[in-house]
Amino acid sequence: MARTNAAIIQIENALAAMVELTEFIATTNGWKDWLIPDPVQDLAKALLPSLKKLQGQVREPLQRASNEIHRVGTSNKAK
Repeated sequence: MARTNAAIIQIENALAAMVELTEFIATTNGWKDWLIPDPVQDLAKALLPSLKKLQGQVREPLQRASNEIHRVGTSNKAK
């Protein structure tokens, strides 16, 4: 289970980094004209709410799936 928790933490960290980068792209000003095209910034603005929502919903389903896999694996060993 330790590896599962470590993997979930890595997924959460990766998603947090993705949210942070998307938020930067969506809200950056000034030098963005030559670095971040408007369509990319618009896409980031559109994606940001969904990414933030997903960020809060990742752990529980992954943990539940991991527990179920562990339960099935343990019950198969007992047979």
